[in-house]
Amino acid sequence: MYKHWRLDSKGTKSGNIITHYESQGTITFTSANDYILNNDSNVVKEIYVNGISGSLWIKLINDHSTYNSSGVTLVSYGIPHATNHTGFRLQVTNDNICLNFGTGKIQPSPAYSFKKDKWYHVYYAFKPLEITTLSNTDLWINGVNVTLTSDGTLSNASGYDPNHYIGSPLGDSATNVYIGMVAHFDSHINTQFHLYYVNYVGQFPNASEMYNW
Repeated sequence: MYKHWRLDSKGTKSGNIITHYESQGTITFTSANDYILNNDSNVVKEIYVNGISGSLWIKLINDHSTYNSSGVTLVSYGIPHATNHTGFRLQVTNDNICLNFGTGKIQPSPAYSFKKDKWYHVYYAFKPLEITTLSNTDLWINGVNVTLTSDGTLSNASGYDPNHYIGSPLGDSATNVYIGMVAHFDSHINTQFHLYYVNYVGQFPNASEMYNW
């Protein structure tokens, strides 16, 4: 398991001021151009057939409906792109949360509405090489596996480069959102056996285990 942020930091900051709230155990970005990048080869790996899983806690500071309808990014991986699937962005929009793959999105149906000033645990798992079928893509919110649908045109990736971000390098990082306890795993939650460079056997912690972490 790779833990990007809890009360300590791991990665390189880019942008202006990133505020650490010790009482919340989280950070917030003051600008959409801010992000934290971790590409340490010891913990961040290329993503291929095994897929990827991730976990984080969020709390909206403002009403959900006030956030950008195009989406603001909580975490991202690979080389995020506006139109090509070379990475992904986990985003909050003005009425939902989604996995943005550049060419299309996967999101809850019906739309999931967040209340401001309330903590939510988000856990995602998918295989970038197989997202067009939706069968290997899952999203849990507060430990509940939500029904998903696609929007736009999904295309499978050939793999992701080893870049893990809190926020996004595309200038759409989420401001006015507390983000904390960010972790990612170099395989889909259902994967039993991992690539040779992953020092792990068996399945990674599931949504319920991370919710109670």
